[in-house]
Amino acid sequence: MNGIERVGCGYTRVSTEEQAQGLSLDNQKEAIINYAKLHNIKIVKWFEDPGVSAKTARLRPGLQAMLQYVAKNKGEIDTLVVYDLTRLSRNAMSFSSEIFPTLSSNGVFVESTREPLSNTPLGKFVMNIGISFAQLDNDTKSELVKDNMRTNAKNGWWQTSIPVGFLGKKIDVGIGNNKKRKTHTILIPNSNNNEAANITWLLNRYAEGDITVKELSELATQRGIKRKDGKPITYYATRTILTNTAYCGYICSKKLTDGEMVKANFDGLISLETFNRIQRLLGKQGRGKYNSKNYVTNEMYPLKGILICPLCHTPLRGTAPTDGSGKPSPRYCCNTKGHGSISTNEAHSLFNAFLRSITPTDEAIKLFKTIVNKMIKKQILESTKITHNIREQINKIEQRKINTLCKFADDTITAEEKDLIVDKCNSEISDRQLELDKANSHKQITEAQVEYVCNFMTMPAKMWRDAGFESKVALEKMIFPNGLEFDIKARKFGTGQISPIYSVISSKKSPVGSNNDVWCARYDSNVRPSVPQTDALSS
Repeated sequence: MNGIERVGCGYTRVSTEEQAQGLSLDNQKEAIINYAKLHNIKIVKWFEDPGVSAKTARLRPGLQAMLQYVAKNKGEIDTLVVYDLTRLSRNAMSFSSEIFPTLSSNGVFVESTREPLSNTPLGKFVMNIGISFAQLDNDTKSELVKDNMRTNAKNGWWQTSIPVGFLGKKIDVGIGNNKKRKTHTILIPNSNNNEAANITWLLNRYAEGDITVKELSELATQRGIKRKDGKPITYYATRTILTNTAYCGYICSKKLTDGEMVKANFDGLISLETFNRIQRLLGKQGRGKYNSKNYVTNEMYPLKGILICPLCHTPLRGTAPTDGSGKPSPRYCCNTKGHGSISTNEAHSLFNAFLRSITPTDEAIKLFKTIVNKMIKKQILESTKITHNIREQINKIEQRKINTLCKFADDTITAEEKDLIVDKCNSEISDRQLELDKANSHKQITEAQVEYVCNFMTMPAKMWRDAGFESKVALEKMIFPNGLEFDIKARKFGTGQISPIYSVISSKKSPVGSNNDVWCARYDSNVRPSVPQTDALSS
């Protein structure tokens, strides 16, 4: 085709890193224009991919547009000019399966401003060799980057994307071999919009052990916690947070640290002990040990799970049907049709009035403090014995693991036998650790907490009204451990078991809906406190 003007396209590409090194799109375009003039090629269309990697053709919009253009204008375009072959591809498989077949089938030959290519079998072979060398260079650099990332991760430096709740901060660590200043990344808490505080709350809330991941994600959504991309948090995002070692100040990655926990050069949002407890709870939940049906999950319904229908003895559920104007109308209702429903506002008002009717006597409060403080000391003593026994059990199981590994090392047991015993030991240790956590929690009750409970008992209605959602639920369970019966149609409360410390006074403070002149339970130090069965208080 010498002397005959050819018609071609120009294609340029630069990655973000290459652009920083001075290999700009303009430099490539200028070289292509000069090459086209010298070789009598008329460039009729330009395509470019700024800041895009060459790993795969599918991810480059400019390249895809060029391939579609030559296919649509088959017979009109005979040449594609690039700065060099690496602009077209650094992946031999991608080039041979995605790029070259399209160009070849549409009669388009590739020419480079830097490599001598020809439309001959030898020229095509040279082209493939050039692409293969580019891939080799790419793969070598990639392995070097991975090796550096592994080394940095094992030295406690953060290497991957920044988790929600943190910000990345560059730390100057000196001068590298290339005489350039070296920096590494650490994580610091993100105080913007209370992001770090919210994630800390989420982690500590799950560590309490009385909630599922699904329920936690719903609570987190209501609290306004969002993912890194700003979208509402999901079940999977919540679970990812619960299992991310960064939140306890460690780095753990199968690829970067070979699955080992490495202490990071930054502090986490929770302790390692709390993180380990979360993992044990997740493991237990995965084996179906936790039942979520009695847990409250929506802040609109703090009485959900506490109020019980006296007709079918099932907890009332929360629902929000729309009213005539199309707005949601939150209500409590029974699962059984015909047992009625009540708006949350009315139910909360009635419950608050009901709480105002409950007041323990001064003698009961005084006795309560004395008894509970004695029980605390006794319980701490018992808990100490229990934790000591549990730790001894854990030590024995750990020793059994060590003995098993020694037997395997001595070839006296097979790998399958070793794995079976070790897995069983790990499971038993996890069970004992949960028992240990529970035993240790009993030691955390203080006289100040007892004083707080007593203050609550003297004014339960005010405490409940002013409390947050989770505190409301905790207070309800403390007063009504087996739930509170509520006849929706009659608007009456009743319960078969109320916290024994409570007594109820005169008819002016009788339960809402009660027809009795007096509803009372006297506290006698020699008699177990009880609540008589009446129309208003039935089991």
